[in-house]
Amino acid sequence: MALQAPTRLALKKILFATDFSPVSEAALPFAAAIARRFESHIQAVHVAALGELTMVEAAPLAMESVLMRAEQEMGKLLRSDAFEGVPHDGMVRSGLEIWTEIEAVIEAEKADLVVLGTHGREGLKQIVLGSIAEIIFRTAPCPVLVVGPKVPKKVALPVFRDLLFATDLSPASLRALPFVQAFAEENQADLIVLHVSQEKVHDKKEQAVTAESLGKWMRELIPPRPHVEYEVLFGPAAENILKVADDRRCDLIMLGAHHASSFATHMPGAVAHRIVAEAPCPVLTVHWQESAPVYY
Repeated sequence: MALQAPTRLALKKILFATDFSPVSEAALPFAAAIARRFESHIQAVHVAALGELTMVEAAPLAMESVLMRAEQEMGKLLRSDAFEGVPHDGMVRSGLEIWTEIEAVIEAEKADLVVLGTHGREGLKQIVLGSIAEIIFRTAPCPVLVVGPKVPKKVALPVFRDLLFATDLSPASLRALPFVQAFAEENQADLIVLHVSQEKVHDKKEQAVTAESLGKWMRELIPPRPHVEYEVLFGPAAENILKVADDRRCDLIMLGAHHASSFATHMPGAVAHRIVAEAPCPVLTVHWQESAPVYY
């Protein structure tokens, strides 16, 4: 049965995760642009990960100083011009693990979207860096917009005109489709639906037959609409997705994310990680959940 898109998408609460670094600052204009489009409220949150302090730093006075500096930085952030016309507030939390605190805020605030920046690096344990960013976009129950290091710092308006939905056609990936279609419709955007096949083909004729078959299947799963086009490519997934995004000057890559296992935190070679780290535009990962954002 073909998947049908909802008519409207509501993003009432956006959680903007920040460590007050330049990469976090680069993600804020995207959060604000979405908030203006959907009349959302932005909740900025900074987590002081006390579990990462050394024994010397962990003295009560040192922890108090860390939190005081964080509160000061949050105050400066909330006065930023980037929030102009957008309802917003902020909070500083502390805890042993960043993700545990972020997860608690998502649940308490009933966040519909998380926005954060990332260096896209491996092995570092800060909110804007690779390992923690990947935990968030693989584990969060709501969609997550990640702004990587190769995204231009200046945000052009309108922000989301050309969207790329890359799907492996698995059930987990296709469950993101209602959100993808609704987001495209709300932004009156053009949408490219891309599948990169891992099938082994021996010549161009076989490739053409396979592409035609996959294209037909994609149109059955994802009904044709105005401003929607389909593309089938062969080869490495991340490389092809990044090339299409760059060649077509896409404003957003959308992925149906596969959940990480309870012990998985970071896989350096993962397709999603490479896309986030190297994309010329933000990447939006979507999970299907019973508690997904409201469609109406």
